[in-house]
Amino acid sequence: MRRYFFGALGGAVVAVLAAGCVEDPTGTLLTDPDRVVTSATSVSMFVGDSVLVTARTLDEQGNPMAALPTLASADEAVATVRDTTVPPLPQSAYYIRGIGAGQTTVTASAGGVSQDIRVIVIPTSFGGSVTVSSGARIDTVVIAASSNVTFDASGSTTVEINGTPADIISLTADEIKVSGSSAGGATGATVTLFDLVFLGGIPLDELDAATTVDLAADRDEPTNDSFSTPTAMAMGSTQLGTVDANDVDDWFQVTLAADGTITFDLEFVGDGGHPDIDLIVYDASLSLVGFAASLANPESFQSGTLTAGDYLIWVNLWDGAGAPEPYWYRLTASTP
Repeated sequence: MRRYFFGALGGAVVAVLAAGCVEDPTGTLLTDPDRVVTSATSVSMFVGDSVLVTARTLDEQGNPMAALPTLASADEAVATVRDTTVPPLPQSAYYIRGIGAGQTTVTASAGGVSQDIRVIVIPTSFGGSVTVSSGARIDTVVIAASSNVTFDASGSTTVEINGTPADIISLTADEIKVSGSSAGGATGATVTLFDLVFLGGIPLDELDAATTVDLAADRDEPTNDSFSTPTAMAMGSTQLGTVDANDVDDWFQVTLAADGTITFDLEFVGDGGHPDIDLIVYDASLSLVGFAASLANPESFQSGTLTAGDYLIWVNLWDGAGAPEPYWYRLTASTP
């Protein structure tokens, strides 16, 4: 009798067929985007410069996917993006270009997933205002902060006018006032700022104000070239003045109300004898009281005990020593 064992064989075939119909549990991991990965999550550049960023779409197992990310800027006034992707590379390539100073976000997205990139665009010039306030004695340069560039109120921010350090009158995070004495009379003087603060916390070493200023010359100094026509100054006050090759002498008069000593200080722009400005003091009868005549800056000395009365102070340009004219100085006479 011929026997047939269809039952066992048939069961095996059914099992194989059934197995072929089971869904692959990892199938969705290979078809659905899981995340976008970028070559940087934070970039910075100067206005006008560009930075290349690449982006890939990965599945849950970390495999690159064909659906490439696209990049978009949240604020095109700060930064724009330009697609430079080259197929068939499995990644997007975009240039992020700085348009205006500030910060924004560029987002790389694909298939419902995304990655943000922080973008900081650094200014190449100061965006605040620079104005000149004319005073009875000397011009003051007023510098107001911009919306994203401020000053270090702790005192590290400094200013140069035509390359010469300017005397700071006042300094806050939002405004600096400096004396125009460092430039003297100048048309189209450049203003440069150092040690600034960007976006509330990012230090900037140096920025050109991108604005020039006109400063009046020697308005504070009348005709005081002789001991017979000195400029009166109050005890404890400060006088600003200039000397140059055509005006080497300035004379001032101070009154000592009661017997005592006087401290004289003469500070000027320059060092190491460039220029060399000296300080000589006489009494009303032109008898020498004392002097400070060296290469030091400031020139200073304290008198012995003097009788009450008037005293003449002679500021003398001994040698310009090649320093740029005019030579600005600050003179102070004070009692203890």
